[in-house]
Amino acid sequence: FFGVSVATIILYLVSNSQAKLRAAKDHLEIEIKNRTGELIQSEQRFRNFAEAASDWFWETDENHQISFMSDLYCERIGVPVERLIGKTIADVPPQDVDPEIWSSLVSKIIAHEELRDIIQSRVLRNGNVIWISVNGKPVYDVSGDFKGYRGTANEITERVIAEQALREREERFSRSQKYANIGTWELNIQTEELIWSDHVSSLFGHDESPLEPSHQNFIN
Repeated sequence: FFGVSVATIILYLVSNSQAKLRAAKDHLEIEIKNRTGELIQSEQRFRNFAEAASDWFWETDENHQISFMSDLYCERIGVPVERLIGKTIADVPPQDVDPEIWSSLVSKIIAHEELRDIIQSRVLRNGNVIWISVNGKPVYDVSGDFKGYRGTANEITERVIAEQALREREERFSRSQKYANIGTWELNIQTEELIWSDHVSSLFGHDESPLEPSHQNFIN
């Protein structure tokens, strides 16, 4: 042992240290690769859930300028994404949107309020009308400074059409009862809740104001 030179010992120690460093580096690279894979899977899982729950995504910065808009949304309404990025929400109102609805949306965004089911219509280039529900949340950094909005949008055309058809059927039914001078009523035996059609009030002589459905009013 005493015959071993100092240079040999130093070389051994350096080689041993390099081997440990290489092993640590290899282990770190494997750990980073595994964590990266987990992160990618987690991000993909979130995207899958989000895409299943919403049709489109949008984002604005602290100056209310659009920083992201789903390509699918732009394809659906026939507007290139380049025409939207960098513009504020107030700069790009749809030509066919209800002014009151749009003004309410812009006011909520300026006030940093949460957006819930803001419904608006859009007329496509082919003349078809679609209905969209917009949702969004203000985003703040760790210091509490406003950083913009992140939100989603869903096409609800089928829902709106179904609701409109239901209202039209109810209006036709109400008119038919008025013309026939009849009314309908229904009693829930379990809850004893009494309901009747609007024309029942007229039959009871209350043309100006609706008569509240109740057993007492029915008897009287």
